[in-house]
Amino acid sequence: ALSVCGSAANPAGDDVLAEAMYEQSLAIYEAIDDRSGIAELLMRLGHSALYRDDLERARSLAVRSLEMCGDGDYPTTEALSLGLLGETECRLGNEDYGMELIAQSADLAGEKGFKWQRTRMLRRLADWALERDDVVEAVALVQESLRLSHELGDRISVVFALARLARIAAEAGQVERLKGHLYSDG
Repeated sequence: ALSVCGSAANPAGDDVLAEAMYEQSLAIYEAIDDRSGIAELLMRLGHSALYRDDLERARSLAVRSLEMCGDGDYPTTEALSLGLLGETECRLGNEDYGMELIAQSADLAGEKGFKWQRTRMLRRLADWALERDDVVEAVALVQESLRLSHELGDRISVVFALARLARIAAEAGQVERLKGHLYSDG
């Protein structure tokens, strides 16, 4: 229950409360040697550190979480931790390695049916493709993210994907073509 409250506190902007709840929850999982719970709480604390730009702590927590995940024992947490470590590495200036980890997160999430994480990682990969002027790859990644978001009924994720498609179209001078494509698909 503490980790759930922490998960609600983060999006509400109360990172201090979230971290306190995560730390308390982590202590409980450590006391009962619950590897799955420990891995998840390390990942959640890592995301909190990333939000605060404490990149070294985020990296350390992500690595520890991945170590706890073992050999595919906790694929959901592993996918999230790979994404966390990837984003952290990107912010630390290790963009190629970070994007490789984000791609691994997207792949693992896809293999395990964790669509929500896959949609997020695909959008991040699309941003990177666009930074490298690979418009075709960026569009393909966002289109898959949009399809999965629609399947999930995740309207916020749909908006994020559509915003990226609009950005890609604007930057590539393809606004009219994209508009026609979106409307022709119903």
